[in-house]
Amino acid sequence: MIIFDRKQMEYMERYDEYSIIFGEGTVDLSGITALEKDKKIKVNVVFGSGEIYLDPDILVSIKADTAFGETSLPRGQSNNFGTLTYQTPETEQKPVLHLETSTVFGQLKITGAGND
Repeated sequence: MIIFDRKQMEYMERYDEYSIIFGEGTVDLSGITALEKDKKIKVNVVFGSGEIYLDPDILVSIKADTAFGETSLPRGQSNNFGTLTYQTPETEQKPVLHLETSTVFGQLKITGAGND
């Protein structure tokens, strides 16, 4: 968790939620390179700015909720209010990283998924 600070958080298997509150930072999930089963991770940005790095080869499903902010997803999609979804191809019968984000009065950029 980042509160009133600026730093980078690396992926750690024991954590399934990361938050940036009144700060700036990155959540580096590029360490997730292969999945044996589906995995869910949540990232929250509240009154802050964040970036999520993903391995471009990992299958991912993203659900991004935004209120009074901006969330930028791969392939140029962005959202300022409401819910936006993104999914890499071929996610139906393989293990998938399910990424849920919540951005409130902040900015979040997700890079790496689907080779941007």
